[in-house]
Amino acid sequence: MVGHSLSRVRYILLEYAEGAVGDHTGLRSVTDPAELHEPAWKFEGFHNVDFGIEFELDDGAAFFATWDMPWPDSLRLARGDMSTWTGASWDVTDVPPWNLLTKTPIANFELHYEPWDSEGGFWFRDMTLIAGSTVITIDGADADGDGRMMPSATNLAVTFLTLDSKT
Repeated sequence: MVGHSLSRVRYILLEYAEGAVGDHTGLRSVTDPAELHEPAWKFEGFHNVDFGIEFELDDGAAFFATWDMPWPDSLRLARGDMSTWTGASWDVTDVPPWNLLTKTPIANFELHYEPWDSEGGFWFRDMTLIAGSTVITIDGADADGDGRMMPSATNLAVTFLTLDSKT
């Protein structure tokens, strides 16, 4: 990823409403103006994604991050896309602040692990990438009933921190 830029970013959300999935399999592109007006993933200070995030790079390579099996208690990062999965696909490429980050080379990408137990295992806690002056962190978190971020093993939270050029 380092040295490449993002050309597309999609959030994949589970479909909870009865009948929302209908008879289709695969991803449903969110295009309804009512849905677009009030994104299910947008919270004060973070984006809450309950299934996965897909990244496409300028060279066509694709990666996705999810909490999905076989690692239900930590994050998963894999090559490829989520086109065969079932859910609602939100193209957030042109949504702030992602719109400022596309076409900006990724300067750094890190995966962070924590010890799992005394026997030496590890769990994948979060990942960060830096593009331009923005640090993007993806970790296991969800929105609580008041819209605040809280730890979660079955959701992803995306936070953005803009670094001050004077520091």
